[in-house]
This record gives sequence, C-alpha cells and structure tokens, in this order.
Amino acid sequence: MSGYRIHPQLILMATLMLSGCIFHDYDTPAVEGTLTERGQPLSGVRVFLESGSRRQETRTDSQGHFAFPGQGSWKVFIPVGPQDRMSRWSVLIARPSGEITAYKEGGIGGPFSGYSRSDSVRLTCDLARADEINQMAAPGAVCR
Repeated sequence: MSGYRIHPQLILMATLMLSGCIFHDYDTPAVEGTLTERGQPLSGVRVFLESGSRRQETRTDSQGHFAFPGQGSWKVFIPVGPQDRMSRWSVLIARPSGEITAYKEGGIGGPFSGYSRSDSVRLTCDLARADEINQMAAPGAVCR
C-alpha cells in the first residue's frame, strides 16, 4: 500500500477542467427611447420592457423620453463546450385601446455573444401609425 490519498475535490476539479466547462455572466442592455406622435413628444405614457417572465414599467417624461437600465445579469454554466442560448425582449406601450408591441428583439448566441455591460439600445418611436402597423400583423415596427 502506498501513502498516497486521492482527494474527491481534486477529482471534481480535474473532471471540470477536462470537460471544457464555461461559466459566464450575461448582461441585458439598457434600453431608452423617445415616444412621439406626428413629431410631438408624448408625456406620461406607460412603457414596459418585457424579457421572459420579467417586466419593468416606466413613464415617458415631458420630452417623450423613456429609459430602462440594464436588468442586471444572470449566470450561465455550460457543462460541455459552447451551447446556444436564446434571448428575447420587447418594448410595449400602453394605449387606451390596449397595449401595443412597439419593438421586439431577439437572437441566438453562444457563450461569448451576450450583451456587454456597455451595450445599450436607443429607439425612436412614433405612434402616428401604430394602430395601422399592428393591424397589418407587423408588431414591433413602431420603433426603430
């Protein structure tokens, strides 16, 4: 018998190192924009940012400006090499006739295609044709 002892932590660490595991934080971007109708800013309008089951709400200011800071980060552990993930988020606007989807974003990416801490999205939204656009089954086309 030899005097060597195998530590379980060493086996676990070696297994993880050899499997190509990746641990990465993903940050969502900050989203801001201006809401107008026929070029005139709309103040006090409720605007929502929806991502999965998370939903934030804000109101436009006197200049029609709205802003959502990044929603924080979440941790992703990838057990065997790079894998794709899907992210989706939407900006919704409350109107007397109901909520409309003003902008949609989404995509698929690997472990290093997430948003960086400095990413932001700047939108310009004009509600002049919002009802017409949403009736044409083109939700998300109100903002650019």
